[in-house]
Amino acid sequence: GIVVGDGAFTDRLAMDLVHHEYGHILQAREVGYQAFYSIIGKESLISASMNGKMGYNHKTFWTETWANHLSKNYFGNGYYANPIRFPVQDISWFNLVRLRLASPLFWP
Repeated sequence: GIVVGDGAFTDRLAMDLVHHEYGHILQAREVGYQAFYSIIGKESLISASMNGKMGYNHKTFWTETWANHLSKNYFGNGYYANPIRFPVQDISWFNLVRLRLASPLFWP
């Protein structure tokens, strides 16, 4: 499922947010549910809870930018998300290795 904060769909972000959250579904499909929930889901929730504290910005955390990257590749020309509000970046080598160690079947 997709989890968002209160008011997320009333803040004129509906399509941007749907594409971003679908990126998380693509992450789970790509790395497997074990790696997704033990690493991506956990770290994303921690990052979201820190958003706005001492200037921290959740949207630039690796789990979020990689979700945007996967979604942009998936939707192609139909990708709608604003890159300022939803930055796009491929996964780093470090995080790729971490996910591979958590899910040995994940070898893109």
